[in-house]
Amino acid sequence: MYDTPLTLKTYIPGDWNEVAYGDLRPEIQSDKKGKYIIFKVAAITNKITLKKI
Repeated sequence: MYDTPLTLKTYIPGDWNEVAYGDLRPEIQSDKKGKYIIFKVAAITNKITLKKI
């Protein structure tokens, strides 16, 4: 069984200035492709919900 957390890099819409993932508010970064966040999730996670705040 795989139990190491996964690190995800997820691009977000350009008009999002703050993002919530549960109780966390990851830092928004950017590169030539656009804005993104990096966060860790458990390998057994079925669903992830990001919210614009």
